[in-house]
Amino acid sequence: AAAAAHGWILAALVRASDQPYDPTLKRAAAAELAFIREHLIGPDPALHHLPDRPGPATPGDYVFVVQGLWAARQAGDPNAGKLATGLTRLLRTRYRDEANGRFFAFADTGKTGLWLRPHLQPPTAGELPQADAALLASNSFHPVAADLVAQLAPLVAAQLRDAGDDRRGDLLLALQTFAK
Repeated sequence: AAAAAHGWILAALVRASDQPYDPTLKRAAAAELAFIREHLIGPDPALHHLPDRPGPATPGDYVFVVQGLWAARQAGDPNAGKLATGLTRLLRTRYRDEANGRFFAFADTGKTGLWLRPHLQPPTAGELPQADAALLASNSFHPVAADLVAQLAPLVAAQLRDAGDDRRGDLLLALQTFAK
């Protein structure tokens, strides 16, 4: 599975293991965290899209893995918080278009040539939420990205206005979470 799915699984396992306390879920969360560290994070420490493959992660991969790591940090693993902070910085430096606040679909390779670097488009039904909407929704528990809220909320609202009916779910959820 892609890194984003592993991040979602980690966050779900960590939260589920606390309510009510279940040692089986706690062990599963620890195993998932170990898998992410060993198979999805490279030595640089960039995130990989697929386990043990050198292909770069997508912005969504970064957001969902950071959500899982931050949940693990809140459950008592300080190293998960450090890793979440580092990956959030990589997400911002490699994918964020600071001029307009959106995320690019892929990182700047630094290679010369003519190429197009598009921004992420809202997902269709059944796809993972978009990185900026997911980051906005997760901001309530991820302080490293707190300064992005002022930029993300109006962007997500504009995407909601412009999106077709089949693309509005994650945008509405992100704005609802932000409004709380």
